[in-house]
Amino acid sequence: MTTNTDSLMKIRDAAAALRIHPGSLYRLCARRGIIFYRIPGVGLRFRPSDLDKFIDRSRRTKKDFAAILRGAKKEAAR
Repeated sequence: MTTNTDSLMKIRDAAAALRIHPGSLYRLCARRGIIFYRIPGVGLRFRPSDLDKFIDRSRRTKKDFAAILRGAKKEAAR
């Protein structure tokens, strides 16, 4: 079995691609909020395609925010 690690990104590079602090990316990994690969003796690595999937899953629209605000207003009225 051959392994192609050329396409895997280091945590610093993945954090830069997501425009977040590396510490925030470590927290996402700890919560299993993002797909990552732990390579013994090397550390955490990320595939660019997995980062793209994370971005797509995390995307919010104006309708999403409106629904969130409506829900918050209903909770505040209780």
